[in-house]
Amino acid sequence: MKILILYFSGTGNTKFIANKIATKLERKGHHVTPASVENVEPEEASSYDFLVFGYPIYGYDMPKFLKGYLERLSLPSSRGGAVYDTMGYDGGNSLRVTAEKLIEKGFVVVGTAEFKMPGNDGLAITDWKSKTAQQVLSTDYGRSQEIREGVERLVDQIDAGVDRVIKQSEGNPPKRKFIYRLLTPATKLLFDIFERVFTGKFRADESCIGCGLCERICPADNIVVHGTEVEFGDDCYFCLRCLHQCPVEAIQITRFTEGKFRYRGPTGNYVPAPLVGEGREDSGSA
Repeated sequence: MKILILYFSGTGNTKFIANKIATKLERKGHHVTPASVENVEPEEASSYDFLVFGYPIYGYDMPKFLKGYLERLSLPSSRGGAVYDTMGYDGGNSLRVTAEKLIEKGFVVVGTAEFKMPGNDGLAITDWKSKTAQQVLSTDYGRSQEIREGVERLVDQIDAGVDRVIKQSEGNPPKRKFIYRLLTPATKLLFDIFERVFTGKFRADESCIGCGLCERICPADNIVVHGTEVEFGDDCYFCLRCLHQCPVEAIQITRFTEGKFRYRGPTGNYVPAPLVGEGREDSGSA
């Protein structure tokens, strides 16, 4: 069985989980390819038999730009699927909603999972010496029992599900949590307002060295570098990759991010998708 683990990862969490899932599935004898949506066109997924779709939570939902990607996605030969998300606080009903979208497209969803990981938005305004920052730095996420058990449950669901996909009509999405029917609209509205307000606040301060890294790694192609002048457009995904990856911490969102924590993934060596293959790829566990 050829399995594609397709994900978007702004600062490393979702890629970390993708590789954990891939390792476990390979040990069970499956042929697995973990890949970022930045490197795989939706149409290319048709050569795989089973899809695992992963994404970070933005306001109880998947990032908006991924919805269009998902609409173009299909696996015509065999429509097995699983979904996971990573979140700093709570995922709401996102897994249910995403599973339903896949079911509408003909997928049989056999597994879902959520993984609580460091939130890169809150960390961007967190002091380096704070208890929260030090806990992130000192935690070995590769040995986390909660993550390990979550990965194992999802892998077991996938492994058991690949053989019965053709016998099912739509799979079993997780139950909808009633409270989030009330909370989700308000949360999404607040997140949209937050995103619109702060997207226009990105800037590079005087410490910028003009390396152009932010331009190269921006998944939205929203950044243009002219010498040490950095221009930010209006199509930001608010993944905060540029802020956390800048080698001199020059990118800021208002004064509240100045001198604050920079998150480079669960293992501290996250390499964004555009840089993979340039001799900078992170370890298999990240």
